[in-house]
Amino acid sequence: MEETLKILQKETEELKNSIELIEQLTGQDKSGKGLLLEHLIKKFVNVKVKMYQEHHNLPHVHIDIGKDNHSASIAIENQAILAGSIEKKYEKIVLSWIEKNKANLLIVWNSIQEGQLIDLSNLN
Repeated sequence: MEETLKILQKETEELKNSIELIEQLTGQDKSGKGLLLEHLIKKFVNVKVKMYQEHHNLPHVHIDIGKDNHSASIAIENQAILAGSIEKKYEKIVLSWIEKNKANLLIVWNSIQEGQLIDLSNLN
């Protein structure tokens, strides 16, 4: 389990970096100019991946992006958005990340559903 969590931690960091790049390329400052044109200071975006012990629905993750809490619940197996939504500019990268990490996410999901206490804070 420890190795699975280490892999997911690394993958989550890559997801954050991808979302931050999207923000740099598409975000705007107060003047209406793109952030990338104004400066190359990295803008940090808070991205969280959460799981809970739930005995309902399909195996899924909750994704928070920015200040949104529970932006979306997404099925691990087929990456279907079960509830909520993700901005289009993030959707492809988030769904691809879940697809890429499906096996490890399912290991963590099954462990949590069996009652194991797993600290996912390093995935945030």
